[in-house]
Amino acid sequence: MTLYTTRAGMDRAYRARHIFQPYYGLLNELARGEVAALEDGTPVVEFEGRIEHAAPVIHGWVACWQRIDARRPIGADLDAMTDLARHLEHGHHIPPALVAKARRALDTCLRAYKRLPLTLIRDAAQTEELASKFETMGLIGGEA
Repeated sequence: MTLYTTRAGMDRAYRARHIFQPYYGLLNELARGEVAALEDGTPVVEFEGRIEHAAPVIHGWVACWQRIDARRPIGADLDAMTDLARHLEHGHHIPPALVAKARRALDTCLRAYKRLPLTLIRDAAQTEELASKFETMGLIGGEA
């Protein structure tokens, strides 16, 4: 699948806004003490034109950035994003301090996105997408 953010000549800043928007949007909601949710209360986020459960989207984001960080350390506190996803998964109250830590981690990822080679980011994203699909199919465990 080719996202429209991969079109030749697309401005990197525009790409960054598109890619990071779901995460910043979620953090903005949480900072206001609210979150979009399904009728059963499951937090959701609009991701690539679909409504998705927020926690798995965040876990995938973290896994991708862990792959990037393994190749080029970026200094992001990715554990803050994982903690946020776990709070969302379990319906726990999300303290403002956790939202702030997650925002700092996201800001660090954004700065890294602006400076790292897009091939590195693309390779990490594609590898994570494949790992996720293989895991869903039962071909691999949780780590790839």
